[in-house]
Amino acid sequence: MSPALPACGDGLDNDGDDLIDGFDPGCASPLDPDERADDEVPACADGVDNDGDGLTDYPRDPECEGPEGAREVRAAPPPECSDDVDNDGDGDVDFPLDRACGAPDDRSEGDDPPTVAQCADERDNDGDGLIDLSDPGCAAPDDQLELNGPAEPRPWCADGLDNDGDGLTDFPRDPGCATAGDQDEQDSPFPPPCSDDEDNDGDGLTDFPLDPGCAGVGDLDEADRALPPQCADGVDNDDDGLVDYPDDPGCLARGDEQEVGDCGAAFESGALSPGVEVRGDLSQGARAAAGSCGGAGGREVVFRHVVRRPLQALVLRTDLPGAAVETALYVRRRCDDPATELLCAREPLDGYAGQVARVERPALGEYFIFLDAATNASGAFALSLTEEEVPECRNGVDDDFDGAADFPFDAGCADPFDPSEAAPLPPPACADDLDNDGDDLTDFPNDVGCLFAGDGGEEDECGQGVPVRYFPTGDGAVEGNTARDGTSRFEGSCGGANRLEQVFLYEQPFSAAVTFSVDHPETAQPTLLYLRRDGCARQGEGDQWLNELGCNLGAAGGKATLRISHLPPGAYYLFVDHPGGASGPFKLTAAMERAAPSCGNGLDDDVDGLIDGDDLGCLSADDDREDDPPPPDAPPPACYNGLDDDGDGLTDYPYDPGCPYKAGGDERDPPVAPQCANGRDDDQDGLVDLADPGCAAAADPVELDARPAARCGNRLDDDQDGLIDHPADPGCYTRGGLSEAEDGRPRECADGVDQDADGLTDYPFDPGCAAASDREERDEFGEGGEGGEGGEGGGRPACADALDNDEDGRVDFPADPGCKAAAEDDEADPPIAPQCANGIDDDRDRLIDWPQDPQCLYAADRSEAR
Repeated sequence: MSPALPACGDGLDNDGDDLIDGFDPGCASPLDPDERADDEVPACADGVDNDGDGLTDYPRDPECEGPEGAREVRAAPPPECSDDVDNDGDGDVDFPLDRACGAPDDRSEGDDPPTVAQCADERDNDGDGLIDLSDPGCAAPDDQLELNGPAEPRPWCADGLDNDGDGLTDFPRDPGCATAGDQDEQDSPFPPPCSDDEDNDGDGLTDFPLDPGCAGVGDLDEADRALPPQCADGVDNDDDGLVDYPDDPGCLARGDEQEVGDCGAAFESGALSPGVEVRGDLSQGARAAAGSCGGAGGREVVFRHVVRRPLQALVLRTDLPGAAVETALYVRRRCDDPATELLCAREPLDGYAGQVARVERPALGEYFIFLDAATNASGAFALSLTEEEVPECRNGVDDDFDGAADFPFDAGCADPFDPSEAAPLPPPACADDLDNDGDDLTDFPNDVGCLFAGDGGEEDECGQGVPVRYFPTGDGAVEGNTARDGTSRFEGSCGGANRLEQVFLYEQPFSAAVTFSVDHPETAQPTLLYLRRDGCARQGEGDQWLNELGCNLGAAGGKATLRISHLPPGAYYLFVDHPGGASGPFKLTAAMERAAPSCGNGLDDDVDGLIDGDDLGCLSADDDREDDPPPPDAPPPACYNGLDDDGDGLTDYPYDPGCPYKAGGDERDPPVAPQCANGRDDDQDGLVDLADPGCAAAADPVELDARPAARCGNRLDDDQDGLIDHPADPGCYTRGGLSEAEDGRPRECADGVDQDADGLTDYPFDPGCAAASDREERDEFGEGGEGGEGGEGGGRPACADALDNDEDGRVDFPADPGCKAAAEDDEADPPIAPQCANGIDDDRDRLIDWPQDPQCLYAADRSEAR
């Protein structure tokens, strides 16, 4: 066997830097035994006696544990106060637990000073407002330190959760908690001394909350302490005029160390009960807390609520009658700990007090609800709490006793958020024991066309034999394998042609921003995502992908994450596909951030051209479906029936202040007129009520102009009909109208017919038409309607009264450039003459202005070109 060649002459890349022998800068000659540069060679292999002990490198130098050792000198031992060893055998290890250690670098743990453990010295040693066994830093009375770091996970008996599911939460209420620092809430089979119905210390008082020796129901010792706690010392410690338990509401028990209650000295917390409206004035609140979204400058009140059963959500509302102050709502698990905040919602500062906030799927246990001012203003508030039940179709219970529980197995469940499992009659196609589509497969889960037992059709929705899985909305994750379950019939706008894909039916239960992702370790190959509505098949050709809401390849063709910023409720098809290469396993997740309901978000969620209150599918601002209008044979709602139902002289949406929505069933006006019907210029922009672009309807509570501008005042032809905004577009009732699209209601002022037989037709030519959206063309003027007789034009508008009101030598519409319509009541010319009255051939067709240029409809027309 020949001897090994030196590293710099063996033809190998010994140091892994992609350079070999003479090309490696670490090689001084072919005989150099190491390719590494001098500063890269560890001390125990560099041929140098680095520590001067006469011994060089491994294995000769005993300080070297191997050839890769970086030091030939053995490091000095660590100080006893940071070596993880109980050097003095007193049961306490290192700083800060060992009382003899003043700092981590102290050399010795010996000579502990005599002391009382902090968790039994009746002091608040760490300044967090909690004392001894009530401090989550204390696991037992002999704990030396109360300190618990802010980054440390809270022990089970102080985390705000009902960890053992017994309906009781944390110390001092849970009998499984001996202290606030206890790591286990599990109840003992034998009751602890402070909840065993015995007077264990013979003082005539029994158990928590009556015995001052009991800090909680799980306390293991009833013996009274040397100094009585504040709630049993006969002193009014918090100066509120009330002394000790049970008279002072800040005392939970006689053994409570403080009289100030759950929220400390800043404020007392009241109870908030489901279905009960609480009212008050924030001027009586404290200015001691703030949420992550705001409230720092305002006063706040706080309420306590205990969740004792599984819920879908806690719903908090301030949009109640009598509320006058705009708010920030935030919810914490511990009153005095901002780090436990679960939710913070600050309403927009629009002059209208009221918001709705939700805590989704709250865990069992205690919650503190802060109602704070969004600014530094105070005023009357109203707050209610609702416990939203977990829907029957996802509560894990067979509620209708048919042998099947929840979606997708119960035939009565249309989706996971269906509130009832009750099955329809006759049963749906996927649960009727019939092969409805004749493919020799019957019902869910055997038939590929059945996505769930309540599915109404067995037909294969994405093509014969194409499997479609139902994404488990609410659970948020599913795993699959395109190589096993995929087909190659689809592609997205960003790729996936001729690759295996898996199709999911995704049901969105409420409006939300949704993030779909396959960027997980379980996804083994480049994977893309795309989402469609209205069927699996692509709608459109060429560059058109009309029903595709988004397609994402992922960074550099990796694992995709597709975010849809606003996804209204409904059914969608979600595709897991590949840009190229192999198919294989994946993990797909969907994370939701709840958004404003579809009928209150300013968007056309059902893509019918109509928005929010203008859409017959919207019953209120809380309605989360725009796509559910009443059936064609149903009688029209009161706010859309063409009748003045409440006899106030105003008819339907948007003119009647009792109609906030076109689908409203009652025209009766509210007790206090809303800002858009009160006859005042509330936002001081010189425009009043429906003349203000901030008012979409007379029932709007705020006149403030919206940004961005509503579609009927944004100077855009949103519905592509060649007519722009109010009053020219027949789809626009008001300048603040939400939608330009026509809703099918007859409009005499845009129908091309001279309905009132006055020789003038429609807006802008008929003086009876103030806007193209007017439903009647009938002129309603005083006597002498032909001008002259009846005095000053006989009550006709200035632009149709046969008078030169602005004395510019031009009379009325269409001749006067100050008249954009015959119904206008002001002839004054604008500061800049419109193109059809400026004496210029703007469109260079050698015809100038109205009436010579046929492209000019009237003198006030702004464009000579059509």
